[in-house]
Amino acid sequence: MNLQPTDYESAALTGLSYGPGQRRVPVKTLCTVYKMEFRMYPQLPASDLARARTWYSEKLGLEPVEDGDELFYDTGSAAFGVYPSDHAGTNHATYARLVVADFDTARAEMLSRGVVFEEYDLGEDFRTVDGVLVSPDGEKTAWFKDSEGNILAMGSSI
Repeated sequence: MNLQPTDYESAALTGLSYGPGQRRVPVKTLCTVYKMEFRMYPQLPASDLARARTWYSEKLGLEPVEDGDELFYDTGSAAFGVYPSDHAGTNHATYARLVVADFDTARAEMLSRGVVFEEYDLGEDFRTVDGVLVSPDGEKTAWFKDSEGNILAMGSSI
């Protein structure tokens, strides 16, 4: 197999990554597969992009670094996109996990901004109390939905 560098690979090798719409994103963490370097980030669907933009601003305090046909966010430690789709909110699994240093403080801040945490009861080993699952090792996780019905998690560790 003779692999040639693609535009994406060449960009990554120069310290820039090109994503949808030819965005320039600084490469901080690289993964190498078949001599290809890349940065992966989630893409969340939205049936109403304006509503999603408002939700991410009001609930998580984020403003897009690019705002056009899709939204692109870069928190400094993570990047993700929000794109228009008729299929928003149809996934029943977690899209992404936000890992925070102080779970209780972050949760309190999100509650004060109107974020609603989900309740799950999947048996003794997986049951939230007040929207929080505490695992035997003390790790805390809480799930919530964005304005488009996408399930996100917040946790005290990966």
